[in-house]
Amino acid sequence: MSILQKLNYYLKKSNEYKSSFWIDRLDNERYLDTKKFLGFGSFTKNNFISNFLHKILQKKIYGNEIFKSEEYRKYKNFFKKQNRLINIDNIQHIYFFRKINENIKHKINSACVIGDGKINFLSGMLSIYPEAKIYSINLSEVLIHDYLILKKYNILKDENISVVEKVEDLKKTNIKLFLIPPDNAHLLKDYNIDLFVNFSSFQEMKFSDIKNYFDIIKSNKSYLYTCNRYHKILPAGEILKFADYPWGNGSKIFFEKCEWITKYYSFKYPFFYDYDGDHWHCLISYK
Repeated sequence: MSILQKLNYYLKKSNEYKSSFWIDRLDNERYLDTKKFLGFGSFTKNNFISNFLHKILQKKIYGNEIFKSEEYRKYKNFFKKQNRLINIDNIQHIYFFRKINENIKHKINSACVIGDGKINFLSGMLSIYPEAKIYSINLSEVLIHDYLILKKYNILKDENISVVEKVEDLKKTNIKLFLIPPDNAHLLKDYNIDLFVNFSSFQEMKFSDIKNYFDIIKSNKSYLYTCNRYHKILPAGEILKFADYPWGNGSKIFFEKCEWITKYYSFKYPFFYDYDGDHWHCLISYK
Protein backbone atom coordinates (compact mmCIF):
# COMPACT_ATOMS: atom_id res chain seq x y z
CA MET A 1 0.00 0.00 0.00
CA SER A 2 1.10 3.58 -0.59
CA ILE A 3 1.81 6.01 2.26
CA LEU A 4 -1.51 7.79 1.68
CA GLN A 5 -3.42 4.52 1.64
CA LYS A 6 -1.89 3.51 4.95
CA LEU A 7 -2.65 6.88 6.58
CA ASN A 8 -6.20 6.82 5.23
CA TYR A 9 -6.73 3.46 6.91
CA TYR A 10 -6.22 5.10 10.32
CA LEU A 11 -8.70 7.90 9.66
CA LYS A 12 -11.56 5.73 10.90
CA LYS A 13 -9.97 5.64 14.36
CA SER A 14 -8.89 9.27 14.46
CA ASN A 15 -11.89 10.54 16.43
CA GLU A 16 -10.93 8.30 19.36
CA TYR A 17 -7.93 10.57 19.93
CA LYS A 18 -9.59 13.93 19.41
CA SER A 19 -10.49 16.19 22.30
CA SER A 20 -13.55 18.40 21.91
CA PHE A 21 -11.16 21.02 20.49
CA TRP A 22 -10.53 18.93 17.35
CA ILE A 23 -13.85 17.17 16.88
CA ASP A 24 -15.34 20.16 15.07
CA ARG A 25 -12.17 21.29 13.33
CA LEU A 26 -11.19 18.04 11.58
CA ASP A 27 -14.53 16.44 10.79
CA ASN A 28 -14.36 16.88 7.00
CA GLU A 29 -11.83 16.78 4.19
CA ARG A 30 -10.50 20.35 4.45
CA TYR A 31 -7.22 18.90 5.74
CA LEU A 32 -6.49 17.82 2.14
CA ASP A 33 -6.08 21.48 1.14
CA THR A 34 -2.52 22.46 2.04
CA LYS A 35 -3.32 26.16 1.52
CA LYS A 36 -5.87 26.38 4.32
CA PHE A 37 -5.23 27.46 7.90
CA LEU A 38 -6.76 24.71 10.02
CA GLY A 39 -5.48 25.49 13.50
CA PHE A 40 -2.37 23.31 13.45
CA GLY A 41 0.18 25.78 12.15
CA SER A 42 0.30 28.25 9.31
CA PHE A 43 2.04 28.45 5.93
CA THR A 44 2.74 31.87 4.43
CA LYS A 45 3.64 32.17 0.76
CA ASN A 46 6.60 34.38 0.03
CA ASN A 47 6.21 37.64 -1.86
CA PHE A 48 7.96 40.99 -1.53
CA ILE A 49 5.16 42.94 0.16
CA SER A 50 4.19 40.16 2.57
CA ASN A 51 7.82 39.55 3.47
CA PHE A 52 8.36 43.26 4.18
CA LEU A 53 5.27 43.55 6.40
CA HIS A 54 5.98 40.38 8.37
CA LYS A 55 9.58 41.42 8.97
CA ILE A 56 8.60 44.89 10.22
CA LEU A 57 6.01 43.50 12.65
CA GLN A 58 8.28 40.69 13.82
CA LYS A 59 11.09 43.10 14.63
CA LYS A 60 8.70 45.22 16.72
CA ILE A 61 8.00 42.16 18.92
CA TYR A 62 11.32 40.30 18.85
CA GLY A 63 14.00 42.90 18.17
CA ASN A 64 16.88 42.09 15.82
CA GLU A 65 18.91 39.34 17.49
CA ILE A 66 16.89 36.30 16.42
CA PHE A 67 17.22 37.31 12.75
CA LYS A 68 21.01 37.04 13.02
CA SER A 69 20.94 33.52 14.42
CA GLU A 70 22.18 30.40 12.65
CA GLU A 71 18.79 28.75 13.25
CA TYR A 72 16.99 31.59 11.45
CA ARG A 73 19.37 31.38 8.50
CA LYS A 74 18.83 27.65 8.12
CA TYR A 75 15.05 27.95 8.31
CA LYS A 76 15.09 30.75 5.73
CA ASN A 77 17.22 28.75 3.30
CA PHE A 78 15.08 25.65 3.76
CA PHE A 79 11.88 27.63 3.18
CA LYS A 80 13.17 28.79 -0.20
CA LYS A 81 12.35 25.31 -1.48
CA GLN A 82 8.74 25.93 -0.47
CA ASN A 83 8.54 29.56 -1.68
CA ARG A 84 7.62 30.22 1.93
CA LEU A 85 8.39 33.07 4.30
CA ILE A 86 9.02 32.93 8.02
CA ASN A 87 5.89 33.87 9.96
CA ILE A 88 5.23 34.07 13.68
CA ASP A 89 4.72 30.28 14.02
CA ASN A 90 8.13 29.69 12.49
CA ILE A 91 9.81 32.37 14.63
CA GLN A 92 8.59 30.51 17.72
CA HIS A 93 10.14 27.29 16.41
CA ILE A 94 13.39 29.09 15.68
CA TYR A 95 13.52 30.27 19.29
CA PHE A 96 12.88 26.68 20.38
CA PHE A 97 15.75 25.26 18.33
CA ARG A 98 18.09 27.95 19.62
CA LYS A 99 17.05 27.16 23.20
CA ILE A 100 17.64 23.46 22.62
CA ASN A 101 21.08 24.11 21.14
CA GLU A 102 21.97 26.17 24.21
CA ASN A 103 20.81 23.53 26.70
CA ILE A 104 21.55 20.15 25.10
CA LYS A 105 25.24 19.96 24.32
CA HIS A 106 25.49 16.45 22.92
CA LYS A 107 24.46 15.39 19.42
CA ILE A 108 20.75 14.81 18.79
CA ASN A 109 20.47 11.66 16.70
CA SER A 110 16.69 11.31 16.91
CA ALA A 111 13.70 13.45 17.81
CA CYS A 112 9.97 12.80 18.09
CA VAL A 113 7.40 15.56 17.71
CA ILE A 114 3.96 15.00 19.20
CA GLY A 115 1.63 17.25 17.24
CA ASP A 116 3.39 19.06 14.38
CA GLY A 117 1.52 20.90 11.61
CA LYS A 118 2.41 22.51 8.26
CA ILE A 119 5.80 20.74 8.72
CA ASN A 120 6.86 23.64 10.98
CA PHE A 121 8.91 21.39 13.29
CA LEU A 122 9.97 19.00 10.53
CA SER A 123 11.45 21.93 8.59
CA GLY A 124 13.64 22.81 11.55
CA MET A 125 14.80 19.23 12.06
CA LEU A 126 15.57 18.70 8.39
CA SER A 127 17.57 21.94 8.15
CA ILE A 128 19.24 22.14 11.59
CA TYR A 129 19.70 18.42 12.37
CA PRO A 130 19.90 16.93 8.84
CA GLU A 131 21.38 13.63 10.04
CA ALA A 132 18.80 12.90 12.74
CA LYS A 133 15.93 10.41 12.50
CA ILE A 134 12.54 12.09 12.91
CA TYR A 135 9.37 10.60 14.38
CA SER A 136 6.06 12.44 14.00
CA ILE A 137 3.02 11.40 16.05
CA ASN A 138 -0.23 13.05 15.05
CA LEU A 139 -3.84 12.64 14.11
CA SER A 140 -4.11 10.93 10.74
CA GLU A 141 -5.59 14.06 9.14
CA VAL A 142 -2.56 16.13 10.10
CA LEU A 143 -0.08 13.43 9.07
CA ILE A 144 -1.76 13.36 5.66
CA HIS A 145 -1.66 17.16 5.44
CA ASP A 146 2.06 17.25 6.33
CA TYR A 147 2.81 14.43 3.88
CA LEU A 148 1.07 16.34 1.07
CA ILE A 149 3.28 19.38 1.77
CA LEU A 150 6.42 17.22 1.76
CA LYS A 151 5.42 15.77 -1.61
CA LYS A 152 4.28 19.08 -3.11
CA TYR A 153 7.71 20.62 -2.58
CA ASN A 154 9.70 17.43 -3.17
CA ILE A 155 11.29 17.65 0.29
CA LEU A 156 11.48 13.90 0.98
CA LYS A 157 11.05 10.89 -1.27
CA ASP A 158 8.59 8.14 -0.39
CA GLU A 159 11.45 5.68 0.02
CA ASN A 160 12.66 7.79 2.99
CA ILE A 161 9.24 7.98 4.70
CA SER A 162 7.52 5.18 6.59
CA VAL A 163 4.09 4.85 8.22
CA VAL A 164 4.67 2.97 11.47
CA GLU A 165 2.24 0.06 11.86
CA LYS A 166 4.46 -2.52 13.53
CA VAL A 167 7.84 -2.66 15.31
CA GLU A 168 9.57 -3.83 12.15
CA ASP A 169 8.70 -0.53 10.45
CA LEU A 170 10.92 1.28 12.94
CA LYS A 171 13.93 -0.82 11.98
CA LYS A 172 14.10 0.23 8.32
CA THR A 173 17.53 1.76 7.87
CA ASN A 174 16.80 4.02 4.88
CA ILE A 175 13.97 5.91 6.61
CA LYS A 176 14.40 9.58 7.56
CA LEU A 177 10.83 10.30 8.72
CA PHE A 178 8.49 7.94 10.55
CA LEU A 179 4.80 8.93 10.50
CA ILE A 180 2.95 7.52 13.49
CA PRO A 181 -0.84 7.55 13.99
CA PRO A 182 -1.79 7.72 17.71
CA ASP A 183 -2.92 4.07 17.60
CA ASN A 184 0.69 3.00 17.16
CA ALA A 185 2.53 5.50 19.38
CA HIS A 186 3.07 2.77 21.99
CA LEU A 187 5.55 1.13 19.58
CA LEU A 188 8.01 3.89 20.51
CA LYS A 189 8.27 2.69 24.13
CA ASP A 190 11.84 1.97 25.21
CA TYR A 191 13.14 3.05 21.82
CA ASN A 192 16.03 5.30 22.88
CA ILE A 193 14.81 8.48 21.19
CA ASP A 194 16.94 11.46 22.28
CA LEU A 195 14.35 14.23 22.35
CA PHE A 196 10.55 14.53 22.46
CA VAL A 197 8.88 17.83 21.58
CA ASN A 198 5.33 19.10 22.05
CA PHE A 199 4.49 22.59 20.88
CA SER A 200 1.01 23.96 21.74
CA SER A 201 -0.51 20.50 21.41
CA PHE A 202 -0.87 18.96 24.87
CA GLN A 203 -3.16 21.92 25.60
CA GLU A 204 -5.64 20.51 23.06
CA MET A 205 -5.59 16.81 23.99
CA LYS A 206 -7.47 14.48 26.28
CA PHE A 207 -5.59 14.19 29.56
CA SER A 208 -5.53 10.39 29.24
CA ASP A 209 -3.62 10.75 25.97
CA ILE A 210 -1.17 13.22 27.57
CA LYS A 211 -0.47 10.64 30.27
CA ASN A 212 0.17 7.92 27.68
CA TYR A 213 2.67 10.15 25.88
CA PHE A 214 4.51 10.90 29.11
CA ASP A 215 4.76 7.15 29.75
CA ILE A 216 6.39 6.73 26.32
CA ILE A 217 8.78 9.66 26.89
CA LYS A 218 9.88 8.39 30.30
CA SER A 219 10.43 4.88 28.92
CA ASN A 220 12.89 6.36 26.40
CA LYS A 221 14.86 8.08 29.20
CA SER A 222 14.66 11.07 26.90
CA TYR A 223 14.66 14.84 27.02
CA LEU A 224 11.24 16.45 26.79
CA TYR A 225 10.66 19.99 25.60
CA THR A 226 7.09 21.27 25.78
CA CYS A 227 5.50 24.69 25.42
CA ASN A 228 1.79 25.10 26.11
CA ARG A 229 -0.80 27.43 27.58
CA TYR A 230 -0.58 27.40 31.37
CA HIS A 231 -4.37 27.01 31.63
CA LYS A 232 -6.84 26.19 28.87
CA ILE A 233 -10.54 25.26 28.84
CA LEU A 234 -11.68 23.21 25.84
CA PRO A 235 -15.12 23.49 24.20
CA ALA A 236 -16.61 20.62 26.19
CA GLY A 237 -15.33 22.04 29.47
CA GLU A 238 -12.15 19.98 29.87
CA ILE A 239 -9.57 21.97 31.85
CA LEU A 240 -5.91 21.43 31.02
CA LYS A 241 -3.23 22.90 33.27
CA PHE A 242 0.47 22.92 32.52
CA ALA A 243 1.31 22.32 36.18
CA ASP A 244 -0.86 19.18 36.24
CA TYR A 245 0.93 17.29 33.46
CA PRO A 246 2.34 13.99 34.82
CA TRP A 247 5.92 15.27 35.07
CA GLY A 248 7.19 12.52 37.38
CA ASN A 249 10.76 12.62 38.67
CA GLY A 250 12.54 14.10 35.70
CA SER A 251 15.34 16.63 36.15
CA LYS A 252 14.08 20.12 35.26
CA ILE A 253 16.68 22.00 33.23
CA PHE A 254 14.29 24.95 32.98
CA PHE A 255 10.59 25.30 33.83
CA GLU A 256 9.33 28.82 33.30
CA LYS A 257 7.07 31.26 31.50
CA CYS A 258 7.96 31.33 27.81
CA GLU A 259 9.52 34.70 27.07
CA TRP A 260 8.95 34.65 23.30
CA ILE A 261 5.23 33.78 23.30
CA THR A 262 3.62 36.84 24.85
CA LYS A 263 2.35 38.85 21.87
CA TYR A 264 1.36 38.19 18.28
CA TYR A 265 0.68 40.49 15.35
CA SER A 266 -1.92 40.97 12.66
CA PHE A 267 -2.16 43.22 9.61
CA LYS A 268 -5.30 44.70 11.16
CA TYR A 269 -5.19 47.67 13.56
CA PRO A 270 -4.01 47.82 16.35
CA PHE A 271 -1.56 45.22 14.86
CA PHE A 272 -0.24 43.82 18.16
CA TYR A 273 -2.20 41.61 20.55
CA ASP A 274 -1.63 39.70 23.78
CA TYR A 275 -2.06 35.95 23.71
CA ASP A 276 -5.06 34.60 25.60
CA GLY A 277 -3.21 33.43 28.69
CA ASP A 278 0.43 32.78 29.55
CA HIS A 279 2.49 30.12 27.80
CA TRP A 280 4.97 28.09 29.83
CA HIS A 281 7.75 25.92 28.57
CA CYS A 282 10.26 23.51 30.02
CA LEU A 283 13.09 21.15 29.20
CA ILE A 284 13.16 18.03 31.35
CA SER A 285 15.61 15.15 31.33
CA TYR A 286 14.32 11.67 32.11
CA LYS A 287 17.78 10.15 31.70
